Amino acid sequence: MDLEGAVVTIDAMGCQKDIAAKIVSGGGQYVLAVKENQPHLYEDIERAFGEALDQGEPGVDFTEC
Repeated sequence: MDLEGAVVTIDAMGCQKDIAAKIVSGGGQYVLAVKENQPHLYEDIERAFGEALDQGEPGVDFTEC
């Protein structure tokens, strides 16, 4: 599958490691849903976003609302 330059969004079905690996091997990037049923992953992502919002992210210009 040629996904060069594409950003793939997918529901819970796409949260399988094999599917994510196929997207990456096809040249794409992905956005996967994370729910609280993966508590450690959810907490890590929540913390990373909190830090990015507080401190900014080098090379990334964003606004929030």
